[in-house]
Amino acid sequence: MKFVLLGMGSFLACIGVFFLYASSVGYVPEVFVGLGILLIVAGVLIFYKGTKNKELWICKYCNFSTLSSENLEKHTLTCEKHQKTDTNINKKSNSIALNILKERYDKGEISRTEFEKIKEDLKDRS
Repeated sequence: MKFVLLGMGSFLACIGVFFLYASSVGYVPEVFVGLGILLIVAGVLIFYKGTKNKELWICKYCNFSTLSSENLEKHTLTCEKHQKTDTNINKKSNSIALNILKERYDKGEISRTEFEKIKEDLKDRS
């Protein structure tokens, strides 16, 4: 890949030198044709280098993509922290709801069937 770009750059430099020589001799139409070719080759070179297929690193939690493994490692640590925080919140809220449900059952506010039904709903929600 680097050799292809180096070869294209060398070719571009040779064309530029040739048409500078042609302009000094006095061939005006050839100079404009040469500048056009020079611009086309430069455009192809820039386009080819700009669209080079690079290896992407993808986060397994949120499909974030980056070009370097260091950035992915930092991002993945952040995602893991968010994942752990989110799951802890759900577990805490479900355990709090279950404790409240048990207290209501102990006080006699709800019957056994209502207790079992709400308990199953809490399990389905988590």
